[in-house]
Amino acid sequence: MFSLPSNVAGQGANPVMWLQTDDGAYTDVTNCMMLAAIPGRVGDGGAKTVNNRLTTAANVTTTSTTNTFVGKAPGATLKRFLVGPKECEITGITSTPDGRALFVNIQHPGENGGPTNITSSWPASQTGTPATPSRPRSSTIVITREDGGLVGI
Repeated sequence: MFSLPSNVAGQGANPVMWLQTDDGAYTDVTNCMMLAAIPGRVGDGGAKTVNNRLTTAANVTTTSTTNTFVGKAPGATLKRFLVGPKECEITGITSTPDGRALFVNIQHPGENGGPTNITSSWPASQTGTPATPSRPRSSTIVITREDGGLVGI
């Protein structure tokens, strides 16, 4: 489940469409995240016959049939790619021209906390609240694949 998609981007040579969410109030189900919409292929949904009907201004109706291909139904091609730290916004995506490195911003983590109530220690701790909490900071992360391929595919 995701709520409030606020950024949509397609970058460089990478055919993935990226969606970023910004709804810190929806934390009972998930934190803000980034999703990857993986591209389909021509004809991956199968053949379809479309019946066309056209009525002119003179009230003459003609019909025709077109055979075409449709895309695969959505669902399996939308994947959660990353989840942000507590109380943040995932924002500001860009990539290298070859699509092999992705830059993503983590904005205002722990935004509901304060000096005496630290609710996130990002990026000092990515595993939860450490024994000694530190002030959260916005940051930019760089994502690559170990095999050097396109990110997200």
